[in-house]
Amino acid sequence: MLANAIYGLCDYCVEHFGDEEELMVASAYPLLTTHRSLHEELAGETLKRAAEYFNDEGLVPETLAPLFAEWLTNHILIHDMSFAAYRREREAAS
Repeated sequence: MLANAIYGLCDYCVEHFGDEEELMVASAYPLLTTHRSLHEELAGETLKRAAEYFNDEGLVPETLAPLFAEWLTNHILIHDMSFAAYRREREAAS
């Protein structure tokens, strides 16, 4: 069951970040390069945790909490919301 959740998280990470970056390109988001770097960092940490689990390196679900906390409190609430505000401003100006 945990293996399925980890596979799902990895798939979601790749698909979601790709979709979000396509939207940023289409929106001419000026912070795309910075945001893409953040995605690479989060995806790298996610894949690292997955590799630890699948290589029997002792990953326990609780070690994922700091990663999720970073994702929620920093990435989504700050960086993604900044992009959302940029999109709203562009749409209002159109």
